[in-house]
Order: sequence, then structure tokens, then C-alpha cells
Amino acid sequence: MKEFPSDIPLLKGCTIVIIGSNHQSFHLLEAEIYQLGRVHRFTNHLWAVNFMKKHHPDVIIVRNTSCEITLYRLLQKHLCPLVTPTVLITPKVEKVKRALGWHAGLVDVVSDVVSSKILKQKVVNLLHHSYHQN
Repeated sequence: MKEFPSDIPLLKGCTIVIIGSNHQSFHLLEAEIYQLGRVHRFTNHLWAVNFMKKHHPDVIIVRNTSCEITLYRLLQKHLCPLVTPTVLITPKVEKVKRALGWHAGLVDVVSDVVSSKILKQKVVNLLHHSYHQN
């Protein structure tokens, strides 16, 4: 994985949406993400969809251990097409990859035991890639 520095001013203005369950362990992952830009966290996907329709985030992180696939498909339905780079965090990586394949917007599926530094670097890389595409 190519690493880009996360302290570049470009990243400070980015908008990141986190949708997911309220597990204590996930707060440790979030801590690194909050350093990158404006982070908006939702436990309800409909609130997240309403926010994203107005504010168009740069990256979406979905973490919901019981229904990642359903939640991702709901986001696609409401934000059709889902073009924002989206990362799913799940304990069932292979199951989710098989069920979803690589749909529009879905760029990564990672284990829920991913380290906060690796998750942060994945988000930084996505932001740099998106920035250089435009």
C-alpha cells in the first residue's frame, strides 16, 4: 500500500462519514480518522443518507457487524449511484466480498480487527486518489 502523508492541507478540508454500530472498540479506530478532516458519525443509516445527499462526503466508512451487506445496499439505493469511495469494516470479510463483489463505490472490505493506523492510511490513500482523479 503506497503511503501518502496525512498532514497535507488538502486532507484537512475533507468530509468523512462513518456509519455504524456504537461499539467501544470502534472508537479506537475513529480516533485516527478524526485527525484527517471533518468527521460525521451516524448510527442510523437514514440520517446518514439525508446528510450525504446535502454534503457529499469524500469517504464513507461503514461498520455494522450484524448487517454490513444490507446497510451498503441501502446506501446504494438511496444515493444511487454511490460514487463516494466506501470502506466496509466487518468481521466477515470473505462473506461480504462474495456477496457484494465490487459494486460502484465499494473500494475496500477490511477486517474489524484492522489497526487504527492502517485504517487511517487507507482513508488517506483514498482521499489522495480521489483528489488526483478530479
